[in-house]
Amino acid sequence: MTAQSSYSPEQVWIADTCASHHMVGNASHLRNVTSYDVTENFTVGNREGLEILNLGTTFISCANPRSLSLPYVFHVPKLKANLLSVHQLCKDNNCLISIDASSFCIQDKLTKQIVFQGKRNQGLYQIHLAASSVLNHASCFSSAPVA
Repeated sequence: MTAQSSYSPEQVWIADTCASHHMVGNASHLRNVTSYDVTENFTVGNREGLEILNLGTTFISCANPRSLSLPYVFHVPKLKANLLSVHQLCKDNNCLISIDASSFCIQDKLTKQIVFQGKRNQGLYQIHLAASSVLNHASCFSSAPVA
């Protein structure tokens, strides 16, 4: 079963090494939302500019007690997938991300505790949120440990 058949796009965060900010297509995933008054577009792979409407914060609660803080999340209504900026995630959460050909791991830089492990799916490194996730209180999990 693929991630696309098990999870809606709103339940998946795609780790993106090129993204400057975290981005969501649905503002209901955010709290402390403020209007983004700067006239700026986010350019996607086909060079289309997508409008940034709001700025907010959220977090992802993982299987262990640690949650991943996601401040400065752009709300881009036409975005079809949630993007997780690898740079911003590491900076804001003092963590390391290890990536290989088939999996990835997010690890606390200080304690070395594994915060999240996941697999590559259809060429993308994804964090899947539990189907029961509610506003800003999601559980992430991995179906298999990182090899």
